[in-house]
Amino acid sequence: HIKILTDCLEHHAVLPPEKTALVFQDKSYTYLQLKHQVERLAQLLKQHNLGKNQTIGLLVPNSDGAMISLFAVFRIGACAVGLNPLLHPKEVVALSKSLDLSGLFVTRRQYDLLLSESLEQHVSTLRKIVIVSEEAFSVQEIEIKDARPQVEGLQNRLSGDDNALIIYTSGTTGSAKGVVLT
Repeated sequence: HIKILTDCLEHHAVLPPEKTALVFQDKSYTYLQLKHQVERLAQLLKQHNLGKNQTIGLLVPNSDGAMISLFAVFRIGACAVGLNPLLHPKEVVALSKSLDLSGLFVTRRQYDLLLSESLEQHVSTLRKIVIVSEEAFSVQEIEIKDARPQVEGLQNRLSGDDNALIIYTSGTTGSAKGVVLT
């Protein structure tokens, strides 16, 4: 019985594992390949003490890596927030503060821009910055920077009542509004 989104991936990785689950540009993943990529990234995130009841921002362009990152965040029981990669660094800092982000996925270029805004100093809850490649996604090439001391004892997986995703709209009044999905 499928209750949460990650259960869907687990289910399809067993039943029709060879079917195509994700296509991005010239790259495609079967359900089984996608599950393995998600699990590898989830393990890496857990090793860096990211997990349950934390909020993690995804400031990455649409890509296969963005989808793998999103599922990995769900897999460790954290809440994902999709952030527009075109936001100005000051806007990213403001949103990161208001969301109490524990982690943030960025590209190398975005990381360099955010350094100029002293992101780590402005966001007291931020503990990890996950730097991903803009060209080709690879879990092996991910770099994770410490922003804060580590905390032990994190659980994994979302449950049906946990916040899973925060989506910001552009807002018809000119101010972005967040919607929480469980």
